[in-house]
Formats: sequence, C-alpha cells, structure tokens
Amino acid sequence: MPRDPIWRFPSRNGGIDFIQDPSSAHFSDDPVPKMVRELIQNSLDARQPGRDAHPIEVTFTDTKVPRELIGANDLAEHVAACSDRACKQGHRKVAKMYESALRTLKSEQIRCLRVTDSTTTGLVGNSWDALVIQEGAVKKSSQGAPGGSYGIGKNAVFNVSDLRTVFYSTRYVDEMKEGLVEKLQGKATLMSHPNPRNEHEYLQHIGFCNISENSAADIAPFFRLKENGTGVFIMGFNPRSEDWIRDVQRAVIENFFHAIHHKRLRVHISSPTISKAIEITFETIDHLFDVSPGSGTSDSYHYYRAIRDEPRESTPEIGDIGTLNVHILTATGPRRTAYVNRNGMLITASREQKVNPIAPRGKSLWPDYAAVVIPAGDKGDRWIRDMEPPSHDSISTGQLDDPDDRRIADRIFERARRAIRELIDRKAEIEKFGDTSNLNELADVFPDEFDPDIKGNRVLPVRQIEHRIRERPQDGGYSVGIGSSDDSRGGGIVTPPSGQGGTDDSEAKDSEDSEGDDDLSSKLRDRGPSAVRSPQITRPRIIHTGDREAVVAFTSQRDEPTRVRLALMPAGEHSETENPIYVEHVAAIGDQDADIEIDDGLITLSLHANQRVVLRVTTRDPIANLAMKLR
Repeated sequence: MPRDPIWRFPSRNGGIDFIQDPSSAHFSDDPVPKMVRELIQNSLDARQPGRDAHPIEVTFTDTKVPRELIGANDLAEHVAACSDRACKQGHRKVAKMYESALRTLKSEQIRCLRVTDSTTTGLVGNSWDALVIQEGAVKKSSQGAPGGSYGIGKNAVFNVSDLRTVFYSTRYVDEMKEGLVEKLQGKATLMSHPNPRNEHEYLQHIGFCNISENSAADIAPFFRLKENGTGVFIMGFNPRSEDWIRDVQRAVIENFFHAIHHKRLRVHISSPTISKAIEITFETIDHLFDVSPGSGTSDSYHYYRAIRDEPRESTPEIGDIGTLNVHILTATGPRRTAYVNRNGMLITASREQKVNPIAPRGKSLWPDYAAVVIPAGDKGDRWIRDMEPPSHDSISTGQLDDPDDRRIADRIFERARRAIRELIDRKAEIEKFGDTSNLNELADVFPDEFDPDIKGNRVLPVRQIEHRIRERPQDGGYSVGIGSSDDSRGGGIVTPPSGQGGTDDSEAKDSEDSEGDDDLSSKLRDRGPSAVRSPQITRPRIIHTGDREAVVAFTSQRDEPTRVRLALMPAGEHSETENPIYVEHVAAIGDQDADIEIDDGLITLSLHANQRVVLRVTTRDPIANLAMKLR
C-alpha cells in the first residue's frame, strides 16, 4: 500500500535565508510557452538509442488529484509558516502568493497538469538527481544531447504552480541490475521559514516528499507510468492564461515544427474543457497554424513551409560550427533567418545579430523570404549550445568566458553569415549588384503581352537619357556620371561641383543645382576629421525601395584605399534647398560587412580602389517622391 506522503524541509543551520526563487524569473514572461519549451526539450534530449524511427510522445493532461495524495495537510503547515513570516516582515507580494496557496491546499481536489513522455530513456542514473535534487547540474540521458547549459530550465514548471510544488516520476530498465526501476518524489520551492513544530528552528526553502524507495508498491497508480519515460506533475496548476490549451498548442507548433515535421515528436493535449484531445503530429500540424486573413500568421509557419517545401542546401565546413544545413523559402515570409537546434527546437529568429549571430543582414533586393538553419553535426550543435542563455531563446558570444573564445566565435559566425547570405542570393537569383538588376517581383505588375483592346492598356513613351562624364582635378574634387532628365521623380541624379560646365540649358541647370556647393563642402569638411576625404565616384545609382528607404550604388575612382564622407541631397525641382537628407541607418549590400558610420545624418565609409559600393539607407523623413543626388 502507498504510504502517507510526508514533507521534509532540512534545517537551515545558519545557511542562506531564501525569500524568493530568482532562477524562475527567466521564465516569468509567457510562463506556459516557456514551460512547454523546457519540458519538450528535455524529452527530446532523452530519446532512446536506436528508436529514431519512432517519434517521442509527449502528453499534456489537465486533471485533478485528491489532496491526500500529495500530503496537503503536511505541506499546508509549511506554507502557513511562510505566509506568517512574509506578512510579519512586509513581503506583501510573497505573502499574497502563500495566501493563495493555502486556499488551494484546502480544496478536496487539487488541479494538476500531468506531463508524460514515452520512447525516452527515463531518468537513468545521475539524471534523476540532476533534475530533482541538484541545482545548476546538467546531466542528459542521451549522449550528445544539446539541452541546457545551466540546469535551471527545469524551474520553468514552478511558474505555473500556485503551490510551487511539482512531483517527478520515472520508469526505466536498469541494465546493470536487469530490473525495472520506478521512482517518485515531490519537490516544493517555498522560502526559508520557521519549523511548524519547533519555532526556534529555521528550515531551508526547498522541501521533498519522499514517497517511494525504488518500489512500485509505494507509488499511487496516478503517478505510475505505463512505459519507460518521465512524468512531471505540476500541482496547483495555474496557467495564468485565458486559454492555456491554445497557448500549449501554439508553443508546440511554433517551437518544434521541425521535430514534428520530421516525425520525431508527437504531442497530445487533453482537458475536461475540450471534447476531443488535440493531436499535434506530422499529419495535423499543417492545419493547426492559423493562416486566416487578419490572424497575424506566425512567422514559424513560414519556417515550417521552408523545411516542408524547400530542399536542403549546405554551407562549406566552417570552423567549430561545422557544416550548416539551410532551407530557404522565397516570395513569402518575414525576411528573417531562424536557427533550429539538432533536436528540432527553434532557438531564435531575431534580426539582431547580437542575439542571432547566424542571421545575415537582409538585402533590399532580396524578396520576402524565410530561412531555417540547422547544424549538420552534433559538434556544431554543442558549440552553439554553450552560447545560449538559461531560457534558450538566443545565441550570444558574450556567454563565453574567455575573450579569445569570443573572438574566435565572432569570426566563425561572420563566416557563417557570409555563407548563408550566398545561399540566399543564389535562391533569390541575385548576383552581384551592377548596372542591371533582374526584378522578378515586377512580373506580376506588367502583362505578359500588350493587347490595346484590353481596357486600361496604353503605350508608354520611352525617352533615351544621355549621360556624360565630367572630370575635375584631384585636389579634393570628384568625377561623377551626370544624368540629365526632366523627370524629377527619377533617382540617381548627381550634379558636379560648381565652376564646371558649358552654356547649354542642361549645364545651366547643373550650375543652378550646384549653387552653394562650396559652402556645403566646407560644412561637410567641418563635420569630420581631416582624414575623411571628399568622394571621387562614378556610375551613381539611387533606387527607392520604400517610403524612407533607398538603395544607393556607386563606384570609387580613388587609386588607393581611403575614407570618405557622403551626403544624400535633394535634386531636380527639390534642389532649392541644399540641406542634406538626414540618414538614420545604413548597411552595406555585398559579400562582407563594411566599416560604415553615420555622423549627423552623413555617411562615412572606407573605400577601396575601383570598388563598387551598394548601400541600403533609411532616412529620417519620407523620400518616396524625392529625386536625389550624392555629394
């Protein structure tokens, strides 16, 4: 017969006076999704060797248990002691939490979220102690498992428990003893508190409910597992959500779409509030994403489509990261690159390289896309894992202690970004930016054939625009390609410095546009160090790509590497003002990151001899209807 549960909190003996658990703060935002991520990650880490053809099954069940089953009376004495202490010492938020816990413990039935897995190893050997007893310990059941690096992810489950209480159960075969092992233990994380039976003794904040002694006879049927695996029973379950079932479903498909698509994971969700259990499998995941108009379709749907519909491409071998497998979906998507670990869990899809260093900077000429990157080998997977924070939702070289390791990692990630960028270029059919561009996105705008009988079709006049090259001595001037045009909406117009030119109308216009250039040149020189020289460029091109965005291209005519300062100026009918257009952001479009800075709205960058430079700029004010030139 199962024995009555008894809770034991060890004596503090002058140790740390613990008020609140800081480790769970990593998971306080969106507690249900983060709980789902941690539990399923642990299950994927513990896959049984040789069972790769069988998916891991994870089941979430909303249920209730009799209060006697968890030793509610005994636990309530400790919770009451915590409540009294919190009230007396003015910890009002903490006191409120324990008051709620006491109300829950008085109920005849305690709400419980039962999470079990199968096709896993169970908590073999030291894995049991690492999960239940130890803090900061990492011990995975399967070799090469890319799970946590801190051993505190397990605390995510306490954030959805009003009682701060969880029971752990496991079943596995001990190969040394050739016998079946079943274990059960409860764990409560409260605060340091007086002993309810001896007010002169202070107890530690963590207590355990030892029910079993490796004997199935000591375990109530509710906690026993039918197959080898692990069970987590969250007592006093409080999801802090209006629809926790939807939250679990969404967390599963958005974070584990890769594992589900490759038939490595199946998830089941059941509750008394729904008539039929929800099954998240290879067969059903496609229909579980909400893609209805106005739904705000999840970015993960595009990543899922990338691995579902697009072939795998691979980078070369890149240092410790090894080879990366990449799936690229184009013509739709959030224009982001997602990193997924070898177990099939999404880690990050941020555009910020400081938290997603494998993400290349997007190019303006790239179409909408979604890219998914997965390490091809366990070595690279483990190398990246060392740079994940406890919440496993980003990657940062700052997680490495050794400065040399950080520098090496930064260089490896830079090479990885370059390789991924080349794959996206190839997929988007974008070669190196030149004077001509294949704009596939315009195919939907123009008809396949011209038919004058179709309403709205008309012949558009075409005008040839002549260009000429002006030269100026090397004493601080620059040479540029001049575009003469009556169309003030056209981009890429560049005018020469004053003091040049002849007497025809177009040259007179050029002369008018260049009034005040000497003052501007002085102003630009005053804004920067003497080492910053005036630009000497040719073949300019400016393409509007958005309300405040444009692609700026030109070729350096310097004979030696130099650092120059550029101003983006109004042109045409807008050139009555000589104030530069204020640039807020600039990024290089090319094979490598450029040394670019913005100083008071001006662009400063390093140029190599005869280098073709392509920049994507974002301005402070709208430029969609503005002709522009470079100075």
